[in-house]
Amino acid sequence: MTEVDIDEGLLDQAKALLGTTTTEATVHAALEELVALRRHAAALDELAGVELDDRATTSGSRVEALQARD
Repeated sequence: MTEVDIDEGLLDQAKALLGTTTTEATVHAALEELVALRRHAAALDELAGVELDDRATTSGSRVEALQARD
């Protein structure tokens, strides 16, 4: 077991947002949310670097342009 000093007000807010009732469940859910958010942010950053060719703007299909690159 790990002992951590947690701000009770912040914990209560997290419980309300996450729909959890225990400190342990709240910490686990918050960690899962943080990891997911950071992974999504990294994926968006990676997508932001993808350059689409002219086919994306003329055909209107970005998916087709990305598939054509492969």
